Amino acid sequence: MAQRVSQRLRFEFIAAMQREYKAGLGQEHDESGGFHAPIAEACRDLMRLGATYGRLAEMECNDERFGTKEERRQGSIERSVQRILKSAMPGAHAVFSGDPRGNTIKITVPSGRTDDWGDTGICVPTS
Repeated sequence: MAQRVSQRLRFEFIAAMQREYKAGLGQEHDESGGFHAPIAEACRDLMRLGATYGRLAEMECNDERFGTKEERRQGSIERSVQRILKSAMPGAHAVFSGDPRGNTIKITVPSGRTDDWGDTGICVPTS
């Protein structure tokens, strides 16, 4: 069963992506420390998609009712994640993992920053 992610982890993910793309934001960035709306919105979308992707990975692992419909849904989520990254976070790429024991979606960023033990990328906390 999927675990609920703390609000702190959600905010840390958004803040990490904000810092990563702060240089490219120019004058649109709120210098008071506020979130840049398009990146924050993209992060929320990534977390929502990540939660579904994680549930599907768990279903697949447990062989519960996993069929063609679920495989198509996984493919759809992967395409949506790539589309979000391409439009909101240039240079970022998604790494998908079918192992539900960890984060199933990680984002590689141009700086090479990571927050996972495998040094793969920045973990999407709900995945």
